[in-house]
Amino acid sequence: MSGNQLNNVTITDTLPLELRYYVGSTKVDNISQVDGIANGGLNLGTIAAGGRKTVTLQAVAQQTTSLFAVTNIASVRADNNTAVTDSATVTYSAVAGAATVNTGPAETMLMIFGGTSSITAGA
Repeated sequence: MSGNQLNNVTITDTLPLELRYYVGSTKVDNISQVDGIANGGLNLGTIAAGGRKTVTLQAVAQQTTSLFAVTNIASVRADNNTAVTDSATVTYSAVAGAATVNTGPAETMLMIFGGTSSITAGA
């Protein structure tokens, strides 16, 4: 975002209607966080110049048939910098015979939109 320390950094990920946030899944640098990233934002505090935070979350698809392409948009802002947004489009579809398979975020692979998104100060 900048070459300076970033103050009061907040990340927000307002999920598209096709996805539902999986409660309790947000992590910052692999440490569980209180929910809020998809509803008002998650405060990351201060990030030193050259520092970074890796934020992950899980979401559940709301539709179960056909082929879907979903675009997710996240934004990051800091008191002393311009907001930055990024997006990723994921395409997924139903699997034949999956109606009899127990699935859900705890039993399936983790989809991280945009790969493992990192925010680096001073990059």
